[in-house]
Amino acid sequence: KFQKYRLLITVVTTTTNEKDGKQQQRERKVYLGKHETRQDYCLWRYEFAEGSKYICPRTGDSKVSSRANTLTLGVLRELVQKVAGIPWDDAMLRHIASTLVLLQDGGGACPVNPPRAWIDTYLVQKRNMVDVVRHLYPQAQGRYTCWNQNTNRRYENEGARIDYIWVDPELLPLVQPGEGGLRCGIAAAVAETTASNTEGSGGNNPNTMDPLSEQAALC
Repeated sequence: KFQKYRLLITVVTTTTNEKDGKQQQRERKVYLGKHETRQDYCLWRYEFAEGSKYICPRTGDSKVSSRANTLTLGVLRELVQKVAGIPWDDAMLRHIASTLVLLQDGGGACPVNPPRAWIDTYLVQKRNMVDVVRHLYPQAQGRYTCWNQNTNRRYENEGARIDYIWVDPELLPLVQPGEGGLRCGIAAAVAETTASNTEGSGGNNPNTMDPLSEQAALC
């Protein structure tokens, strides 16, 4: 048996009558987030006052995974739209995201996240390694390789990218796009980024293909 939970909050709006100056309150119910498999999963995105930590299962070290009083742009847009009633389209979200990357030291959406910090520090800064998919498809968006299948996140393409191919800069001239286009999953990524000294690219052209299209997203 599969149980699903969702967060429901009450939004109270106070208005003042212009004629008699009396205040009136109106309550409305608002659903936040999506269906989850556990009740506490419904809350963790919105309990951002204290931040969160990650405990390494191997060493027992405690690492900050999100700073206090910070939240993702996706959660911020949801709160602005559902609570404040101000619509944010994708163009606005991308503008804010690109601005935040420019303002942050070193860029990145969540520089304190342990996996992201390890990639930025060890692979990029110390080793100067190159993310092959980002190199071949710099305009690609939403190229996730892991989704929560229990809550059908794959259908909405809400997930995480956990499969990477990194190479030394010296090997970049040997990397060419494969013939299958931009696909998801490590097997597809290996087929996509074939090391070859053959000239010519082939496959879908990232400069002409819509990165948000069904052609680019489907495996």
